[in-house]
Amino acid sequence: VATDGPGRYLQVRLNLETDEIEASARVDSVAVEYSRPVMARSVRAEVTPRVDVPLGQPSTFAYHLIGDVVPGDTGFDTIELDMPYWSQLHRLTVGGRQIGSADYTVTASDDLLRVRLLREDDRIQSRDQDVELVFETTVFIYGTVIGGRAAASWRHDLLPQQIRPTREGDLTVLGLESSLGRVLSGVRCVPSVFSPNGDGVNDCAVLQFQVTQVIGTAPLQVSIYDLAGHPVARLYDAPAGSDNFRVPWDGLNLARELVAPGLYLYEVRMRGNTGQFVRHGTVAVAY
Repeated sequence: VATDGPGRYLQVRLNLETDEIEASARVDSVAVEYSRPVMARSVRAEVTPRVDVPLGQPSTFAYHLIGDVVPGDTGFDTIELDMPYWSQLHRLTVGGRQIGSADYTVTASDDLLRVRLLREDDRIQSRDQDVELVFETTVFIYGTVIGGRAAASWRHDLLPQQIRPTREGDLTVLGLESSLGRVLSGVRCVPSVFSPNGDGVNDCAVLQFQVTQVIGTAPLQVSIYDLAGHPVARLYDAPAGSDNFRVPWDGLNLARELVAPGLYLYEVRMRGNTGQFVRHGTVAVAY
């Protein structure tokens, strides 16, 4: 919240919801942090592309940001973006000028991309210094919002300022319509034939797949069966969320013994609130 005043009070409303009929909630306290001055009157951005983005596959995005900085505002030199997955920054421009890699730092994790400008002359201190970040990341959920914050690294006493969409929906990424309702995709076994004989060549098979459109976690199982449908091995059995998966099989059965050569079935199964999503395939063991 950024405001010029002159109001002395801030009104806050909390909506508490629950799916449990007999459950109740209580708020013991509410704390509000504030700082002055602000970085800018507002910090607004848009991301492209925003539609028909393939889910579960790396895509390149451009994030265009403008800070409405006026005299009296501090400006900012740091941008933090909330990412859906690991990301890689390809290019950074300020005011149409590309910034060299020696003049900024990048910190990336599985849910955050932080960029800080190192030169004082590059700080965003006017409306003319629009910022564009070009990065690669993977979107797993239809309607992912890539929000973030702007901060001034030289003012540790100030709170970061929220990045708002330039227009409604400008920070929301929509996947391909054909991906709606699809939870398991890209399921395959590499290699399709392997020989777990300890010679260091194709000793392991890896089941690769993407889980998309799962908010939170859901039970995920990856299993191996013989052609008669009898369980041979359980490779994964735990709650999981939207992500890329690589699940290895070393050719051992439930008793931790090498299986006999032949053809086996693999099964990837995810249980959701609306049903189960299952994919099958085959993998061959040869000695």
